[in-house]
Order: sequence, then C-alpha cells, then structure tokens
Amino acid sequence: MREETATTNLVRHLLANNPINLPAENTALLTGADAADLVGSQDGADLFLCIPQTGEFLFAHSRYLCRNSEFAALFDALEASAETKMKVIVVAPPFIQQFRLILRQIYSNDPEHCEGRLAPAEFVPILLNAQHFKVDHLIDQCFTYFEKNWSSIIYQETFSFGVINQETLVELVEVVETEANKLLTFLEWVKDVTDLTRRGEIRALVKHHVHPGSVPDGEWVNLMEKYPASFEYCFDNSRLVQIAKDYLPNEERCDEWN
Repeated sequence: MREETATTNLVRHLLANNPINLPAENTALLTGADAADLVGSQDGADLFLCIPQTGEFLFAHSRYLCRNSEFAALFDALEASAETKMKVIVVAPPFIQQFRLILRQIYSNDPEHCEGRLAPAEFVPILLNAQHFKVDHLIDQCFTYFEKNWSSIIYQETFSFGVINQETLVELVEVVETEANKLLTFLEWVKDVTDLTRRGEIRALVKHHVHPGSVPDGEWVNLMEKYPASFEYCFDNSRLVQIAKDYLPNEERCDEWN
C-alpha cells in the first residue's frame, strides 16, 4: 500500500510539472521518425512506463505501444488511477540503456527505421531487448546483421554464456558459415564460464551443432592453443585425446562424434 501511494504521488508530481494534452480520438497515427520522436514526450501521453531498476518514469502512448503485441496484451488488464487518470506499466528490459531504441522501433511501425543503428557493441543488448518485447522485425534484422558481422560481435563483452541463453546462441550459430567459425563462436561464448557443473550441457550443445570432421587441422590447433579453458567446457577428455591423435601422421581423422 505504501508503495502504491509513493507511485501515485510521483505520478501526480509528474503531471503537475508536465501537463498532458490528449489527442482527439480520430487523430491519425504517425509513422517512422515522426512517431519515434514521441517516445518520452508528454504530448498526447496517456500512461507511464516505470523502470524499477532505475526508478525512471517515461511518458508513453498506448495508441503507439499497441503496435507491439507484448504491450497490447497488457492494456486490457490495466486500470487507470482514479486520482491521476493515468496508467502505469512496470517494465524490466534486459538492457536499460537500449530500451528507448526499442520503444522508438515500436512507435515507428517501420521495419527499416532501425537500419544503421546496429553495431557490434550494441548488438546483444538490442537483440535481447527485442526478444524480450517480441519486436519480431527487429529480431530478424539482428540475425541478418549477425550473419555479416559475427566475427566482430563474438568478441564483445556481452557475448557470453551469462548473458545469451542457449536457445539464442544456437539460433546465432545457425547463420554462421563453416564449422570452424561455428566452433569459434561457441568457444567465445563459454570463455568466462567458471561453473564446472555446466560442462555437460555445454558439451551436448557443441556436439549437436559442430561437426568436427569439417574443421581443418590448422584451425583445430589454433583454437586449442587460444582457448584451452573453453575446450575443456566444450569437449570431454576422450574427445580431446581423439582430436590430438587426428594430427599425428597417417592417422585417420574422426568425422563423427564417438
């Protein structure tokens, strides 16, 4: 109850300092950059987005947020405060700094609006936010971008086991060409793992999605030298021994998993 009162008081304060002018019901919706620029504006706003991680409140517009299925599903269950006539939606984006970009994409209702905004350092935050809020066309753009720029993205700090879940990692690996590059992607993903109990699931994942017989000998050597710890998480001892034997003269390469 105390928390609800504090929220109501804050909303009242925001309204007092930022008067709202609701648009007429028949006002045409904007698209593209014009719509995106309304993000955070009090003009025509009829709700607040509350970000508990930072305590931030953003003015928002249900007519534009309804363009996103995730937000649209929330509105029917909301009740406006009798005192403020404003609704409050609590949101918890995986990456707060990129949340406004996701909102701009939703508001714009234009799949091309985010073109040019993706960059290796921003890739994982944007993808995970897009997945969280189910912005499907932005997710598609992210995978297309990864296919062309994976070799820069996998070296970013956010490209890690603790940030990217297994399902998303597998989808990303699917768009990477060559088995050596798929293996490299896995090795970078697990490079910071310290929990030995996760080795079994990681090894099963690698076994299912990397075909070792298609990785050139030279690539194996380079990767084993660069990622000794990651190899221990991706392969069991018997497999590491088999890989080592593959480099001996007159030894036949193992094309399938044992």
